[in-house]
Amino acid sequence: MKELCSFMRQGIFILALELVFIINIQAQEVRRNVVTTNMLNFLFNTQDIQYERRFEKRALRLSVAYTDNHYFLNTIMDGWMTTLDYKIYINPGQVGYKSYVAPYLRFQNMYFEGPVDAVRVNTLGGGVLYGRVFRLFRLDWLTLDLHGGINYIPEGYKLLAGSSPPNIDLPLTSYKVGGRFGLSLGVAF
Repeated sequence: MKELCSFMRQGIFILALELVFIINIQAQEVRRNVVTTNMLNFLFNTQDIQYERRFEKRALRLSVAYTDNHYFLNTIMDGWMTTLDYKIYINPGQVGYKSYVAPYLRFQNMYFEGPVDAVRVNTLGGGVLYGRVFRLFRLDWLTLDLHGGINYIPEGYKLLAGSSPPNIDLPLTSYKVGGRFGLSLGVAF
């Protein structure tokens, strides 16, 4: 009986060591795919989904967002946008859990209806972000991406209704400087 108990203790010890070894190997595996959503967009009745593919010191992120009849400052907003970010990580550490700079392009197809005019905006703009990706609760698979930056958007639009003649295309004469901020919660796999 003592031999059986000793044999079982040794077996349990070996299984525990193997389990620790397997968990350690899986923890060192780099998770290169991330799906996120920007939590700040919910304030503006906007739904978005982002997919990111990580490489050694860089990453590509594609996001699609849609807003449906959001009312803000006497204006109704409706439309969609898609953005392509190219992240360049700027400090050492595990891939994806560090600071980055990201130039990006954004296409927008938005409709704005105010008290006087209705405007359809189709623009291709861009900008630069600075951000930091964090692991939440020390879990490799749960990420938080905090980012902010500037963007340049061409000012050109189609006036659809209102005090001016409708359906007039106004030329792209200047650029509007704005900001882009986000707090994205994601799952890495």
